[in-house]
Amino acid sequence: KYTAGWWATDAISEEEFVNAIEFLIYAEIIHVSVTPNIEDSQDMPEWVKNTAGWWATDAISEEEFVNAIEFLVKNQIIIVFSDDNVSKEYTTMEEIMLDDSLSSKEQLIEIDRIFPFMSGYRGAAFDGEYVYYSPYYNNHERHAGMLRYDISQDFQNHNAWEPFNLPPKISAMHDGIEIEVNTSGFQGALYKEPFVYYVPYHVDNGYGSVVLRYDTNMQFDNFEAYAYHGLFDVYEDGVVHKNFIYFSPHLDYKNEINTFPLRYDTQKPFGLHTSWEKHSLENNTSYIGAESAMDKIFYAPWNTNTSINSTIAIYDTHGSFTDNSSWELIDIPYDGYTGAAFNGEHVVFVSGWCSFNECDEGHSNFIFLEPNTLEISYLEIPNASFNGIINARGILYPVPYSLDVDPVFLK
Repeated sequence: KYTAGWWATDAISEEEFVNAIEFLIYAEIIHVSVTPNIEDSQDMPEWVKNTAGWWATDAISEEEFVNAIEFLVKNQIIIVFSDDNVSKEYTTMEEIMLDDSLSSKEQLIEIDRIFPFMSGYRGAAFDGEYVYYSPYYNNHERHAGMLRYDISQDFQNHNAWEPFNLPPKISAMHDGIEIEVNTSGFQGALYKEPFVYYVPYHVDNGYGSVVLRYDTNMQFDNFEAYAYHGLFDVYEDGVVHKNFIYFSPHLDYKNEINTFPLRYDTQKPFGLHTSWEKHSLENNTSYIGAESAMDKIFYAPWNTNTSINSTIAIYDTHGSFTDNSSWELIDIPYDGYTGAAFNGEHVVFVSGWCSFNECDEGHSNFIFLEPNTLEISYLEIPNASFNGIINARGILYPVPYSLDVDPVFLK
């Protein structure tokens, strides 16, 4: 229903609206009393857009809207897939993608139905009552399907889960021109009372990304509870330390490896430019995740484009964020780290290179860094394939992530 409203107000394209309706019919979420099996589509009549807007604002009933959808199907304006091409016995995603009898859209929907883990989230935050999942990517595109879980209820209880769809893109003014900004595809969530901050990641407009913020004092399905601010670069996860939120720099807004750490002062207005600080380290390293220890922020190095080594970045929070003297860079002979956590003695950097690349010698080493002396030691974990690490009461749990080998769970 929100999608209908977004299309009526030009927040999404006609193609995106039609794709959504096609999926709802195909998945039998809404039912139309017509025979599907249509190959081509026609232009959308203008009245359909008006009807979508009326339904979104409750000016017409759901039944009246479905009647309009039936008209679109009968007149071959919306494509509905043939039952002959669905619900076959597939055992792998590769079988689906190699099935020439399916269109590309049918292949993606079949993957959604049979292997739903492919539609997902990347990271989460906890406010003491709810777990907030960070919307990342589904089989079709970056998405903005907000989701939270009430931990006071049974995990299997449908009512314990609350979804809410935000528009995946919005229009905004930039240097006097109107641009399209992605408000979807985030990489992590961070909680600083009373707000949940979703880490900006998706950039394809050449201008930048946005931070999404949710006010936990308001209803989850209230548009007014959400606010955006940008434009920023590409970040993956981060850490909250005292009154600041630190975003881990992954790429710049052009999707190139440039290191621009970002932080937000939560005691200042969210939409005020001076509430945000960005600094260029000029070391051409991409980072994934960060951890705080002994009033320092430690950034986990993923990759570099200047040498075979990468660099751990450390910020001393007692100094100015934009002063190079507040930063220390430690070269290490490895890369491919996907997160960091502090166990009370060491900051532990977890290795994830083997999850995505050929596992060369040294790429399975975890790093143990003493936060005061900055002394480093290594521990080899054969074929280490992890993506993130979490601290639970002083015990660290790396998160397994591998496409080729069985997952290994460590503590």
